[in-house]
Amino acid sequence: MDFESAPIEEFSRSGKPYFSVLVSGLFTSAVTLAGVYWLGKNTDDFHIMGWYANYIIPAGAMIVGIAAASGYAVASWLTGTRISRSLLLAVLFLQTGAYVTAEYVEYRDVMDGLNQQ
Repeated sequence: MDFESAPIEEFSRSGKPYFSVLVSGLFTSAVTLAGVYWLGKNTDDFHIMGWYANYIIPAGAMIVGIAAASGYAVASWLTGTRISRSLLLAVLFLQTGAYVTAEYVEYRDVMDGLNQQ
């Protein structure tokens, strides 16, 4: 590749904006899931994931999903990072991991509750 004819942007672009987008998304996902967990443990009759609009649309789950994904969107917008195929796959992989983790934590809570009875 000829360095003199290549665009400057090609060499100045690094993986750092991708890293900040992924870290921001992981942070908001962790905070959101921790908030849902805390609300489930410390409140009575308040389960945001059980909110439905017109008994069909899972509004609570949509709110939680938007809150969890907001870090990816805001960091991408602030850094001017385009969502490439590899970044999208990384986000999908991390969000799948967050979902599996949330399900496992819920499973452990149920099992601990059954073992204490």
